[in-house]
Amino acid sequence: MSSRLSGWSVAVLAVVLHVAPAQAQQCVSVNSTAGTWLTVVDNYVSSAQASVASTLTAVATPSPLNLLQATSDLASLTVNATAMNIFSGFDAEVIAEAFNVDTEVALQLQTQGGMRGTIVRVHASLPSVIRPVDDINAMNDSLSELTDLRASLPAFCP
Repeated sequence: MSSRLSGWSVAVLAVVLHVAPAQAQQCVSVNSTAGTWLTVVDNYVSSAQASVASTLTAVATPSPLNLLQATSDLASLTVNATAMNIFSGFDAEVIAEAFNVDTEVALQLQTQGGMRGTIVRVHASLPSVIRPVDDINAMNDSLSELTDLRASLPAFCP
């Protein structure tokens, strides 16, 4: 009798086999599966921070260069948000076990995926930033929640 494993089963098995040693040391090796996941999270946090900063700059000082930077940072955030979707394919309990965190933290990881809102609108070929104060506050709140989430995950081993 032969048995076959699906791609997800192999991935889950790999996580369980590679993460167990990291849990024992309360840190994660960069070269482990959990380390790869943490790198995805770190890239997402960094691009979210850059996107918020450049958007706030473009709102405060609208110029073609600032608008271009905000648009570029938003594109980077979108790419990293897509990478964050890796967590949606796993059971929250597997993620919680992999990072040695509560299931609630794992569920937060699964629901991360972007800060949405209108940033740039073009009227008659003249770009302008439209970002109501409520949207800016919501964007800052989302970034704060995201950095808090990252802080709740294990660190990389030295």
